[in-house]
Amino acid sequence: MTMSLEVFEKLEAKVQQAIDTITLLQMEIEELERENNHLKEQQNGWQERLQALLGRMEEV
Repeated sequence: MTMSLEVFEKLEAKVQQAIDTITLLQMEIEELERENNHLKEQQNGWQERLQALLGRMEEV
């Protein structure tokens, strides 16, 4: 009886460790997605500025 309890506790600890790891990875992915979105916004801003600059150069 004690042996199966010990095995169950080890299994429970491994499951909790897996849940903690998954939670941490999800947080890291969310942070990367936020950073990626920010970089996309910056890139769009630079593209708009470049298009405006090229448009003004064509007018000259």
